[in-house]
Amino acid sequence: MKEFALFDSLPVGVIVFEKSKPVFLSKHVLDVLNITYMSKKNALDILCKTLSLERQEQLFDFFATHDFFINYEKVIQINHSRDGMYDIFVFTHIFKPIISSNPLKEKVIAPKKQINEKVAEYFKLNKLERVQVLTFYKGLPLKNFAKILRISDEFIDLEVDQKHLLSLKERKEITIIYNEKRSSSVIVGEIFENKGTRFSIKNFRLTREGMHQREGVRVKTNGALWIVIKKFKFEVYDISAKGISIFIRNPQEEEFLKQQRSAKLFIENIPAPISMEYLKTVYEEDQILKIIFTVHAMKESKKEIEKYLTNKQNEILREIHRSFNTV
Repeated sequence: MKEFALFDSLPVGVIVFEKSKPVFLSKHVLDVLNITYMSKKNALDILCKTLSLERQEQLFDFFATHDFFINYEKVIQINHSRDGMYDIFVFTHIFKPIISSNPLKEKVIAPKKQINEKVAEYFKLNKLERVQVLTFYKGLPLKNFAKILRISDEFIDLEVDQKHLLSLKERKEITIIYNEKRSSSVIVGEIFENKGTRFSIKNFRLTREGMHQREGVRVKTNGALWIVIKKFKFEVYDISAKGISIFIRNPQEEEFLKQQRSAKLFIENIPAPISMEYLKTVYEEDQILKIIFTVHAMKESKKEIEKYLTNKQNEILREIHRSFNTV
């Protein structure tokens, strides 16, 4: 991209990300990695292998949470800055004496002052007494404020609303939002212990862009919905007001579906025509799990989808009400 071309003249490596996706790789990165013979596209794959990452999508999280890494016994320092919508990572070669310990024994080392410590430091400096938290139960987002009880460099204790206890049945993690205007101030942590509504949280990581802004329900259909495209039938894995994911069994189904722009969604045997646009494919343990689309529906189809989601949401709310006698 033209606006980044100047980085090619710098004596350091530069990788630019937009919304966590790499959009520019400077020529010097190839020098730093000793792969000047490679194309920039192939260089990203080599970089993933060097860092023991499976996919390019994981590069951003790695660079955002590490100070340096090892490549061919060279210590590569990582510096991170942000300019508008872009995250800019600068890579420079540093020498062993700069590092007090000997990190060269490990292939990939030194997570940053762990995000845990950075979060704790921020909370203490700003004297925060409460934060917004978000969990999900059966696809329904449960979002409200939690009281900060204790902060250490290793974990944070929060007093949460009792509704969040239900979320523990599905996943032991919680999203903490301490500056909603900045996505970098939205993190996910592991709930490693809970005593009633007192949650102890550690192992923080950056969350997906905008995930904390999700307000609507996204539900698994458990085989109740399906779509039909050109006489082929596919099971709907989950659905929301603006998106749908389809369960797929092999790469051939994935390639077929990625080319499609319309389908008939069947809700209680009622056909609802929809337009759809491929978003991404989700993998689990190296196996294709589902393919996700954004959905655009005409008035009648939209009404059927909203009716289905409303019924599901009400079911979940009734369950919460029965469990805690509150809504």
